[in-house]
Amino acid sequence: MEENDASALFKFHSPQGYALCRKILSTRLPFGPHDYQLDGITAVLDGVDMLAITATGSGKSGYIYMLMHVILAILESPSLYPSAKFPADPAILVIYPTNALEEDQVCTT
Repeated sequence: MEENDASALFKFHSPQGYALCRKILSTRLPFGPHDYQLDGITAVLDGVDMLAITATGSGKSGYIYMLMHVILAILESPSLYPSAKFPADPAILVIYPTNALEEDQVCTT
């Protein structure tokens, strides 16, 4: 089976993909993701562009850090998804439309 055939068998945006992402996140976060967050994360992992418009405090930032947690977990343990292709040193660029949003996300450690 060629690599493209193997990757076609598994989609993150599927019950198996949701289960894998939920399992990864449960080991890395003190809380679980909302179903709508998993819906967005798994779609992005399958290469689908996403635009999330939700209320303040509803978990939009979770899309960003949960996505990165899943990517890092797969890079650390390639057996989770052997045909995954991610950069060796991934980064996410976040563009904030206002200073207040940027200040809300600044790490305080």
